[in-house]
Amino acid sequence: MKRNYLFFLLFITGILSVFTIIIPSYTELIQLNKKSDIRYLNGYNQYNKKCAFCHQQDGSGIKDYFPPLYNSDYLLKDKKVVAEVLIFGLMDTITVNGKTYSGIMHPVLGTDQDIADIFNYMYQEFGNNAQSITSLEISTIRQKGKEAKRLEIYK
Repeated sequence: MKRNYLFFLLFITGILSVFTIIIPSYTELIQLNKKSDIRYLNGYNQYNKKCAFCHQQDGSGIKDYFPPLYNSDYLLKDKKVVAEVLIFGLMDTITVNGKTYSGIMHPVLGTDQDIADIFNYMYQEFGNNAQSITSLEISTIRQKGKEAKRLEIYK
């Protein structure tokens, strides 16, 4: 009897170990789901074309010149302000994670959907999972653009 029980236990352990190799973890499933989402892929592509040169592909920024997006306290503030920066650009001094940055960020050119996808990609990828935005919200913010800090050359 003990021999059958031992054989059964080994058999079950072997099957479970095979399943852990074959079946992806929950985290892996989430990553696969994100990477097959067309909005995520567009955000990834748009970010890498329009933002990564300054803010780096991993969102780390360039020390003393371009602020990080990864785990950025600035991004956790008001999503409307962040959207305005993407849409209209920014020429101001800002503080990100306790460090001051001065300079110009040019507006991100693209459709409302492109900008929403970039915004959502940044929030999903760089540890700022608190917020998301729709293309309709981007459109509304763009329409009310007179309230935003626009670069003088873009007025």
